[in-house]
Parts: sequence; C-alpha cells; structure tokens
Amino acid sequence: MNLFKGVISGLESTDMMSRVKVDVAGTSFSAVVLETVETAPYLVVGGAISVLFKETEVILGKGISGKISLRNRGVAKVSKVERSPILTKVTMQHAAGSMVSVISTEGAADIGIAAGDEIQWFVKQNEISLARG
Repeated sequence: MNLFKGVISGLESTDMMSRVKVDVAGTSFSAVVLETVETAPYLVVGGAISVLFKETEVILGKGISGKISLRNRGVAKVSKVERSPILTKVTMQHAAGSMVSVISTEGAADIGIAAGDEIQWFVKQNEISLARG
C-alpha cells in the first residue's frame, strides 16, 4: 500500500460525497470519498490526512503528451524494477516520497521501464483512500 502524509488543501462537498485535495510535500492528490464535512468532521482544510492507494492502482507511462483526465499524476525516477513472469514491481522516488506500482510484466516491457528512467505516474481519484492524520 502506498501511504503519504499530507494536509487538506481543498474541499468540495455535495449531500453525499466530497472531493478532497491534499498537499503532500508539494504534490497535489485528489480523492473522491463517500463522506461529507457533516459525516466526517476530520475533513477540514488545513487538517492532517493520510493518502493511501494500492500499488496495483498506479498507472505508469513514458513520453505521454497532450491532455489527460487523471487528476493524480506526477513524474518520478525509477529506483528499482523487480520482474516476474506475470507482474513487475516498480519502485519510484518523487517529491512526496517513495511510491510503488505493480503492473503487468508485458506492460513494463512495452514501455521499456528500467532503473534510472524518468516515468509518469497516474492514479484515479476514486482509487485514493483517506485516513485521519
């Protein structure tokens, strides 16, 4: 599980859900959660929050240009690649810290991923979980 500590920097709520923006060391994460400021009092701008998401939810790319709808994205440097016949574990370093992605080995080969590469990472808003502090 990828886990980062951050601070809530923005908050929009409807009657049933919220979009929460979190600043983690200058990297902005956005999560859509089925909670509101009324049902989850810890949802307050300036409040400490943890951002969590599975390694299998991190999409990787190289040389991507143009517009893309994914809100959670950034650039990282690949520090380690561990391949098996089916899955590949990619460890990356970026401003928020260390992040891990598990992708298909075929997909890793398609983009030619190797230690030392600069890689783009993406996570959908609905795949992000939040926890107090």
